[in-house]
Amino acid sequence: MWKLFFRQLLLILLLVPAALAGMHWIALKMVSEREQNYAQAIYLGPMRMMEANLLAGAHDKATLLSNLRQMQTLLGEVQLSLHPLAEFGVEQQHILRQGRVIYLSESGRDRVFYRLQGREQVLVIHIPPEPQLADAILAVYLVVVLVMALALYLVQIRPFWRDLQHLRSVAAKLGTGDLQARAETLSAASGMGPLAVRINEMADRIEQLVAAQQDLLNAVAHELRTPLARAHFALSMLTIDTEERQQRLYRGLRDDLDEMGHLTSELLGYGRLDARSGPLALESVTADRLVVRASQSRLLRHKVVLELEPLPLKVEPALMVHALGNLLDNADRHARSQLRISTHSAAGEIWIAVEDDGEGIAQADRLRIFEPFVRIDASRNRDTGGAGLGLALVKRIAERHGGRVWVEAAAPGPGARFVLALPSAGH
Repeated sequence: MWKLFFRQLLLILLLVPAALAGMHWIALKMVSEREQNYAQAIYLGPMRMMEANLLAGAHDKATLLSNLRQMQTLLGEVQLSLHPLAEFGVEQQHILRQGRVIYLSESGRDRVFYRLQGREQVLVIHIPPEPQLADAILAVYLVVVLVMALALYLVQIRPFWRDLQHLRSVAAKLGTGDLQARAETLSAASGMGPLAVRINEMADRIEQLVAAQQDLLNAVAHELRTPLARAHFALSMLTIDTEERQQRLYRGLRDDLDEMGHLTSELLGYGRLDARSGPLALESVTADRLVVRASQSRLLRHKVVLELEPLPLKVEPALMVHALGNLLDNADRHARSQLRISTHSAAGEIWIAVEDDGEGIAQADRLRIFEPFVRIDASRNRDTGGAGLGLALVKRIAERHGGRVWVEAAAPGPGARFVLALPSAGH
């Protein structure tokens, strides 16, 4: 804290004198003309009176100098002198020949110049310097610096340092695993309030990610437990059962391995989308081509009705085909006789809708089904259960493309209608 304080104080000590000197220089430049006009008004009359006394009876140089000495005696500390006009510059000679005075203030010496009428001589008044105020100015300067230093410490440095230490403590707690640590409301004087808000937002996000990761690990362990148990049972029975039974166990073992492989692939895909590693490789493509590619990549059991338009999109085709394929798999799993896929534009978005004529989805479950490992159907076998990651992947892919996905009742029912809404390439 003290390093910060003295650094700021040193900055003040350097800037204040520099600012004052600069202001003084600028002021002199700005008021120079006004100062000369003021000198004309103040000194021209007295200079003419002195001229009259100086030239009274001064028919020769000796008399002129005698008059000058007499006037000097009367003026005391104010010094008088005579100088040839030729000593002055051309511009100054021009001003003096017009009967005007020149006022100069240089290095603490104030002088007034006036040309004697009819003579090539200039009367100069040397005004005594003002009393030296260096000690008083230094004292005032020190008092000002001390007051500013105290104000700087109380108003800025102390609140800033206190809040910085608090944020450092919060960061240290987060680093040691205390994800409940949060920054308190900070003083407005320190300017650290926005940083505290961002730290709290970061802590909330980290806590959510850690919780989601834990949930995901628990769900993966639960999902893998069943096929692993079946595979372990099948292996233990292979050597002691009949040949026909062994063939069924072999098929079951392959299915279990396929299920675990599918789960692993979907889990890896979900993790990559969650990490958001790298930008998307966007390409211009039409919605109807994506739907056709997705439907041709799947072995669907039910009839598919297409109502497609060539609407422009800018997406990563492989990801979008995978998302549409997951929607088709889900619809095909629950359909009774057919699927319907349609595309249309709405308010700057391209909507791709996948409908089935199954039993539909209850209102209370329409948000839950997009969470990882959530399955609302009672069956959990390989044919209809799935891994519970397909719709979660669809949501992640939609969000990566700046879109959204939701489910609603099919019209006319029964059935479910999944809508994938993506930004149009024209917006």
